Amino acid sequence: MGFLFNFVTLMKKESEHIKTISVEEQERREILRRYKHLIEVWHTRKETQDRWEVRKAFRVAADAHKDMRRKSGEPFIFHPLEVATIAAGNLGLGRTSIIAALLHDTVEDTDLTLENVEGMFGEKVARIIDGLTKIAGISETAYSTNQSETLKKVLLTMSDDVRVILVKLADRLHNMRTLDAMPRLKKLKIASETRYIYAPLANSLGLYDIKSELEELSFKYSNPDYYRQIKHQINQYKPELEKRFEVFKKPVEEYFSGSSNVEIQLRNKTAFSIWKNMNDKELTFEDVFLTPTVKLIVKSKPEQEKVACWTTYASVTNIFKTKNSKLLDLISQPKTNGYSAIHTTVMIPGGNWVNVHILSSRMEEIATRGYAAYWKYRDKNDQEGLEKWLIRTRELLKEANDEAIPFIDVFRKNLFTEEIIVFTPSGDLIPLPKGATVLDFAYAIHTDLGNKCIGANVNRKLKSFDYELSAGDQVEIINSKLDKVNEKWLDFVVSARAKALIKKAVRAERKKYRKTGEEKFDKICRQLKAEHPQCNVEQLLEKLNISGKTDFFYLLAIDKLGAKEIKEALFGVTQKSGWRRFPSIFANNLPFVKKSGTVEKTSAEDNLYIEEDGIREKVEFVIPSCCIPIPGDDVVSISRPDKPMEIHRTNCQVAIQYMSQYGKKITNPDWGKNIGLHFLTGIKLVSENKKGLIRTVTGVISDEYNLSIRKFDLITIGELVETQIYLYVKDTTELKNLMKSLRKIKEVIKVNRIEKS
Repeated sequence: MGFLFNFVTLMKKESEHIKTISVEEQERREILRRYKHLIEVWHTRKETQDRWEVRKAFRVAADAHKDMRRKSGEPFIFHPLEVATIAAGNLGLGRTSIIAALLHDTVEDTDLTLENVEGMFGEKVARIIDGLTKIAGISETAYSTNQSETLKKVLLTMSDDVRVILVKLADRLHNMRTLDAMPRLKKLKIASETRYIYAPLANSLGLYDIKSELEELSFKYSNPDYYRQIKHQINQYKPELEKRFEVFKKPVEEYFSGSSNVEIQLRNKTAFSIWKNMNDKELTFEDVFLTPTVKLIVKSKPEQEKVACWTTYASVTNIFKTKNSKLLDLISQPKTNGYSAIHTTVMIPGGNWVNVHILSSRMEEIATRGYAAYWKYRDKNDQEGLEKWLIRTRELLKEANDEAIPFIDVFRKNLFTEEIIVFTPSGDLIPLPKGATVLDFAYAIHTDLGNKCIGANVNRKLKSFDYELSAGDQVEIINSKLDKVNEKWLDFVVSARAKALIKKAVRAERKKYRKTGEEKFDKICRQLKAEHPQCNVEQLLEKLNISGKTDFFYLLAIDKLGAKEIKEALFGVTQKSGWRRFPSIFANNLPFVKKSGTVEKTSAEDNLYIEEDGIREKVEFVIPSCCIPIPGDDVVSISRPDKPMEIHRTNCQVAIQYMSQYGKKITNPDWGKNIGLHFLTGIKLVSENKKGLIRTVTGVISDEYNLSIRKFDLITIGELVETQIYLYVKDTTELKNLMKSLRKIKEVIKVNRIEKS
């Protein structure tokens, strides 16, 4: 008993000793623990000099950030340490990138300069940090964002060193992991930027794991209700998914018994990927989640991996029945980001489908780690696709000269579009975005070929330059002796490279008009008695929504812009908040209020309040048709240059784009005052084709809920009927109650809200 008493007493003293350790000492130990973990996950060359340089960078960063804390209250040095750990562990980057990650915030946030960094760690580290540092002294308008300019600089720096964007992705990933401390609007802005540009960029670099986590975290913060709901359903249905996986796994293991050459893995589905499939393909949660995706990873030497993968595919077809229409060969023609595999779909006992991905261990590493794994294998097995993508991207970045926001839109399209492969007359493979035309192909080959293109022989048949190409086409361009470029060509191309080169050619032509335009501008300013700098070109560009000075002076020179437009832009009435005042405008969604059994249009004057910096202000607004929000939805209000305020649901694709670009002008709308107003929304019903169904459905809507129907579409599909109904409701509560009542109709099989018009 005495021994037990002494032991308990000793433990209590130890516990009290731990409690007496100062917070400062606890943080110091945690910093050292994180630094040790960074060194542990660093798997590239670690010679004495490398270790010494990284240690020095850590000490410089720790000293520079010693008095700084993050929004969460934790020491700021945690952030660069975690970014460096992601760069080393997840991306497989080496000494230079690790040092840049440790120091990436010092130049922006501390007294350390780029010259200091270059003196201590060399020009390469300084160049990467320069690409990661926000541009100093940017003149921000009410609408533009530093983030747009920063991202443009990062992308342009990538033309010299791809490590800039890799470290930037690591930085963004850790920021997303620690977003909880931010206010709601800041979360929405950062999450939207992440989903709009960073996740597609990670995907293009083959960084599947990072891309998936960025999308998942973005979804978590921009759509918290959907996220929580789907995560709950994942936990609920997980046992059934694992059961189906075992039904697939058991016969495969038996077939390959005695062999360790095939590893079987169940691929985890994220809440975001499930939600996206449910919306894009109009499927239920069960349809998406309970169709397992299984990876068969074949262990093989690189020179034998294609045969090994096809042999494994043949074995799978011996075990299960396959859906031939779902066979996809990405081994013969890998994706541009290096991804290579065989995809097929098989039916397991019980009548359930399973998606199967067959790939070698090398292909699997490239599929998850992308560009980092590419460098590991590049000497052994040439990954031309990824290298060519980087070359094309560098060319695009050097050629592009747009303002930040249009530039990002164009670049994103280059990342996000599906690709097709077409052939030159000599048999070279040319990857192009899906929907590309002959003109896109010409610019993909050479700038002069595009500028002089007048048509092509496609599979030996004469086609115009706006002809849309298909995968496998062989194309021979027909040229003129003179450049034929004009602005209308932008309507005939989809590739970012073609658009950039056409704009470049158009700008070169328009520059010839600059002197004439400047003279007209001076004359107009004198007429209006508006002296420079009041007659400020930069402000006029924003107010007139013109992309640059070249276009501005060109439009003046050809009389497409004159004194009237400039006068309105200079002396137009503005509200005290600095926003332009617009009349009440509604896009396909007029609010309605009931009076004596009738439905009448109402003004929007009293409908919306926004709250910013603690000040509540009434504004006029637009409810767009892209996501048809109603009170009760998770929404934001967005103000764009020369546009009325718009209300969007936070999961709306248009809102995600706008929030990523106009982050300074997103606010929290207050719909609490919308008493008595009814807003347009839509529901879709799938039901049996029975007599009297329409009367029953409309009876519930009109008689039971006293709601007005705007549109009623019905399609008969055999013994089933699909009905789309657009109607006016007060809020989400009324809509949910209505849908619950409609589900009680015995002929009705399924009722869903229409998420977009």
